[in-house]
Amino acid sequence: MTAVPQFASGQIQGCRERQEDDYGIVQFHPEGDEILLAVADGMGGHAGGAEAAQTAIRTFVDMVEHGNCDPAVQLRAALDAANLAIGQMIETNEQLAGAGCTFVGAVVTNGGLSWISVGDSSLLLCREGAVTRLNEDHSMRPVFSEMVAAGRMSAPDAQKHPNRNALRSAVTGEAITHIDEQDGFHLRAGDELILASDGLDVLTHDVIAEILEQHKSRPAKDAVDAILKAIEGLQAPRQDNATVLLYRPRVQSDLKNRRERSKPRRTFMVLAAALMLACAVGVIAAYFPHSPLNPAAWHSRLSHQGNLEKKSPKVSETGNPRSTNRDGH
Repeated sequence: MTAVPQFASGQIQGCRERQEDDYGIVQFHPEGDEILLAVADGMGGHAGGAEAAQTAIRTFVDMVEHGNCDPAVQLRAALDAANLAIGQMIETNEQLAGAGCTFVGAVVTNGGLSWISVGDSSLLLCREGAVTRLNEDHSMRPVFSEMVAAGRMSAPDAQKHPNRNALRSAVTGEAITHIDEQDGFHLRAGDELILASDGLDVLTHDVIAEILEQHKSRPAKDAVDAILKAIEGLQAPRQDNATVLLYRPRVQSDLKNRRERSKPRRTFMVLAAALMLACAVGVIAAYFPHSPLNPAAWHSRLSHQGNLEKKSPKVSETGNPRSTNRDGH
């Protein structure tokens, strides 16, 4: 079981001329559970795609990291800001027209897993040896799958369709047509999360699950490297850029056990403090009968006073500033 959260990242260029994926990881507290992970897959060709992905990641991560509210609440606003930044990027450089990116961002907090995504970049959950996709796929693949299920298209035709990988939604600086978002997804002990660009799609979920199972007791980086090696081993002639982020959350039962272990100590301290207070009151009553700290004196004074007006004290709440620890694997 994972006692400390582990995360790792890796990329390969595939058969592309350049790397157009980008990603970001922010651990909000060193050795803590709260973490932000994001992947963007650039589109629009060459510099346009790479710059769009970098702009989206930089804007999104900065807004979530330095936001004034819970990180999970910031996701939609951060995506809107990233989309606006790409639009402004294109306005200032006509050569970047048509640039954009797919995007998936996730935050793990004490409230669970929250995510937001646009396009076909994936958020995968490995649980009890099986890998499932959590976020929606905004390419044409699920549309064709529905057509096959309805008998309107054959499976071979769907598999070979030239528009199979065409996107129905992307972050381009214009209105985003499809956004998938969810808040508070419960994570269990032993769960593993993967955020990836579509370069990972050449591996089946069964293959990914097998790799993760083989590396369960090894560092997260070893598992990421093994996944990327498996992609390269297929030697696909048009292999896309592939980016893989792996996160192993802290086992929640470890936190519960830690709290349970601290309960007896807290109980003892409370009882000891109560006993000391009782002894102190007894001494004061015996040797200082007229002291204002003597309960008998309290009763005497209160009996000679009129109605007392009770006022609620003002309470101010302050929050502790977050510490941040960036990861740049």
